[in-house]
Amino acid sequence: MGELIEKKSISYQPVLCRFGRFGVTEGKYVNRTLIKCLTPVISDDSDVGYEEVPLEIALNGVDYVSNEEQPFTFKGPDAGRMIWVYILIVIFTALLIILLGVLIATFWKEVTKTSHVSTAGLLPHTEGNKPKYYKEKLKNDQD
Repeated sequence: MGELIEKKSISYQPVLCRFGRFGVTEGKYVNRTLIKCLTPVISDDSDVGYEEVPLEIALNGVDYVSNEEQPFTFKGPDAGRMIWVYILIVIFTALLIILLGVLIATFWKEVTKTSHVSTAGLLPHTEGNKPKYYKEKLKNDQD
């Protein structure tokens, strides 16, 4: 009744996957639309956060092809920590801008306060609209 059909596995040359500067790993050909690649192990992960790299495939193990319109975003071990660096940079920049604004406002206030010419001590004492000595002179002239 039931017949067991056995598929022969097709033997291909090794599939290689190259992740930009991170190196080459072996891949597995699943079907004509799917190839599985393992990401490479990074020995020096100190500067790796998120990085777009070209993903290149070599079906024959030699000739690499890539789809430049779809780069692979490599997420290194520091990917989660990198967001804090950006947040701290934004906060620090905002604080510097606020500090600069306060300093400029304080400086501007001092400049505008001292830019008016002071006449204290330069002109005689006045009563009303005329100087005091002018009134005294008039008074002496009338006497």
